[in-house]
Amino acid sequence: MFLAKIKQIDGLNALLNNLAATDQDLNSKVGAISLGALGLEGNTLSVPFQKADGTTVTRTVDLSSLALDINVQSATIDANGNLVITETDGQAHTVNLLGYVQSYINANVIPRIEALEDTVAEHGTRLTTAEGKITTAEGAIDALESAVQTLDTQKANKSEVYTKSEIDAQKAAQDTAIGQKANSDDVYTKAQIDAKNSLQDTAISAAQTAATNAQTAVDDLAERVTALEDQRSFVYEADALNTSADGQAASTFQFPAGSKYATSVLVNGLSYPFGSKDQVCYLSKDNGTTAVMTDLAGAKLYWNGSKAGVQLEATDKLAFVVIG
Repeated sequence: MFLAKIKQIDGLNALLNNLAATDQDLNSKVGAISLGALGLEGNTLSVPFQKADGTTVTRTVDLSSLALDINVQSATIDANGNLVITETDGQAHTVNLLGYVQSYINANVIPRIEALEDTVAEHGTRLTTAEGKITTAEGAIDALESAVQTLDTQKANKSEVYTKSEIDAQKAAQDTAIGQKANSDDVYTKAQIDAKNSLQDTAISAAQTAATNAQTAVDDLAERVTALEDQRSFVYEADALNTSADGQAASTFQFPAGSKYATSVLVNGLSYPFGSKDQVCYLSKDNGTTAVMTDLAGAKLYWNGSKAGVQLEATDKLAFVVIG
């Protein structure tokens, strides 16, 4: 009966649960963990745990504050781990505490530590695999950087081509050096200077040719852009005027400069035929006397209601699609 009571001591079970779940001081090999000699000072029970490296981790619990229904007067413990608790009414109880704690560790603490070690081993395997992949990737990066460095070394640099003025200055400096140097072995010969100048002249000529070709290409592109600009279409919108007879102005809108020709005339979104004076509508630059089809700058729209079957009203909306 008393053994059951002791096993219900919440603080002692909490202590052992803490050791099983979170205590990092007992994370050595499972088989090497063991209990040392228990100690009791007053009502404070000391539980020592021996680790594989020989060090000891000690946890304590106050028995007098943890008993459920036992009024503790005194407590003693012998070398075999037998705990004797004497109550205030004189009753004495003996429990093999060392056996209980060791049994609890075997059943709860050790399996959890084993599971933790298995998890750590799995993570270690994954880490080793990841490190191998990282090493492979680093090798590939090193090879790529080496290749890029080789390309950078081989790449031609247009800034290394001397200008005509730089060559002339170099010739002058060399002529001065030829007159000043005491050792003729250090002086360029005329043939060496001529050969070098010839190579530089060739490089300059090639660079100038390349620049000319590039400028030609740019000019050609500019011409094409200008040609495309001339072919762009624009949509102009305007309000209509009230009309009551053929040949009256349909709007005050005048086509702007650069307008080449119109492709569509729309009234309220509907397209109407236009062109000559006998069409539904036409464009004119002389107050409707003469119809025009091209060079529309300054032209206005004129309306033949008899051809359209309807007259315009000021609420109508006009739209013109113009090229140029």
